[in-house]
Amino acid sequence: MRRLLFVSAITLLATPALADVITVKTDGLVCAYCAQGIEDLFYEQDEVKNVTVDVDKGLTIITTNGNADLSDEQISKLIDSAGYKARAITRR
Repeated sequence: MRRLLFVSAITLLATPALADVITVKTDGLVCAYCAQGIEDLFYEQDEVKNVTVDVDKGLTIITTNGNADLSDEQISKLIDSAGYKARAITRR
């Protein structure tokens, strides 16, 4: 039993966190109201753990839950539906 617990603990420690951080250059942001609208849309998505909109830099920064998949197409559609334009999407 102890060996099993030890192996399980090692497995958990060796498993990398699979959170994906996605940065989107977002055109059209001018105020906190803009940011709130985008944040609200992304928080409705099950895949999203956190979202921050930096109006001054024109960036939307999204962190996904674990190994959740949020495609570039989904991201662009959400930002477009809020009335803004997703110009460049990068992941790290």
